[in-house]
Amino acid sequence: MSVVIGDYLFSGPFVKPEDVEETQGIYVVLAEDIADEENEPSSELEVVEVGFASNLRAELIDHENQDQWSVVYEGRLYAAVMYADENPLVSVKSVFASIQPGMTAHADTLLDPEEDDDDDEDDFEEDEKVVAQLSILNTHLEKLAV
Repeated sequence: MSVVIGDYLFSGPFVKPEDVEETQGIYVVLAEDIADEENEPSSELEVVEVGFASNLRAELIDHENQDQWSVVYEGRLYAAVMYADENPLVSVKSVFASIQPGMTAHADTLLDPEEDDDDDEDDFEEDEKVVAQLSILNTHLEKLAV
């Protein structure tokens, strides 16, 4: 799975923060545009926030702006990450300078959450290529419920 944002290639978008490694790197929170009448998933996503974290998974789970994202963006939220150990020559400063909120990101494909996949074993390799929803808010609410 990959997402192109500006001149950079990121891993993701991810379904949930638990799919992101607990390592340092750059994260980008993305929102699906639901402006179309059919509410069909699009391969274009809007950049909501860009940041650096020493633990990407923890940052996405406990980000201080989660509540604000869910109010401002009506569509589904996703996350894309660039792991520092996989991209040692990429400057965090240059990424921050070139990727700003409001930009468009282009994902491989998006998974419609209402689609049923009965052939999980047969489609395992294909599933790795599919972009899925990041449910930051749901994870946050589950944490509060526990």
